[in-house]
Amino acid sequence: MKRLIALTIAALVAAVAIALGVSTSTNAVAIPTPTGTQLAGFGVSFTPAHASVAGGSSNSALATAGQSTGLTALQATYQYCSDPNVHPAIAQDCWVVVMQPGQHFPGAPGEPDPKPATWSLVLVDPSSGNVLERLAANN
Repeated sequence: MKRLIALTIAALVAAVAIALGVSTSTNAVAIPTPTGTQLAGFGVSFTPAHASVAGGSSNSALATAGQSTGLTALQATYQYCSDPNVHPAIAQDCWVVVMQPGQHFPGAPGEPDPKPATWSLVLVDPSSGNVLERLAANN
């Protein structure tokens, strides 16, 4: 069972890494994405979207993520997002927005300034345009 879970996580990470890749006209730019272990630690998973994009656009998702965090949004992909550990739980298609690595991810007021994130993602609801969740880590 553990092997099946590990293989499933590895496949999901590979799919997200491929889906979240960014390219320019001259060079491919590697964007740090979370590992399977990091995603599992958050309880988050991404799989192919269940339906076609229902409202909103990747540009809207990029703008929402950037405005909500004050960080630079790089790339948005449409995925099925699942996180049963937040309230309310997330189980829907959403925009997964990759934020500029190395930037500080805003914490709660009064918290010490965090270390720069090695990766950060913002999940955006395609229908409402609201942020569903922010994820970041510096490991």
